[in-house]
Amino acid sequence: MQPTKQDNALEQAIQILTADHDKVRLLFREYKKLMDLDADASQRGPVAAKICQELTAHAELEEQIFYPAARKAISEDAEECMDHADVEHQSLKRLIADIEGSHPDDEHFDANVHVLQEYVAHHVEEEENDMFEELRHAEPKMDSVLKKMQEAVSKRTEKPSPFKDKSPKNAGDARQSKAAARKQVRTSGSQKKPAAADK
Repeated sequence: MQPTKQDNALEQAIQILTADHDKVRLLFREYKKLMDLDADASQRGPVAAKICQELTAHAELEEQIFYPAARKAISEDAEECMDHADVEHQSLKRLIADIEGSHPDDEHFDANVHVLQEYVAHHVEEEENDMFEELRHAEPKMDSVLKKMQEAVSKRTEKPSPFKDKSPKNAGDARQSKAAARKQVRTSGSQKKPAAADK
């Protein structure tokens, strides 16, 4: 009797990875809302930290357990998707390091998070539409891989935000000052009278 999709080890392994993808999508959405509201560092920092933490744990799971098994399973002419994934992971790690090495009030912090979101969206699309489909065609036995993945997920722990200790004492005030300055520039520009009217 053929295993059903529900109890197939490959499908369960894919479900673990897609659950991670969905979690990170929601976190990026949350960060975007905070950006739109001009939220201060104390609100944006923890969300950015959580995004980086989730992506780092996810990348470790793939690189150490899932990718090696996937590379063995798929045909040689389909290995290009594995090479893409490896290179994309390196780019993602560099962006994560840039984000974790800076502060939410830094000039390019929001831009780095936004670019990270775009990279992740592209990576996830290729993974879910290409790599996972190649593996479904190959039908590898993934029972031991699934077990290792489940063990790794159960060992994941929450890490403290890397931004807490770097936050200036008056980070909130600084953020408010920046917002006030932007507002003043907008309003002063619209209220300025033409030079001819001053005469």
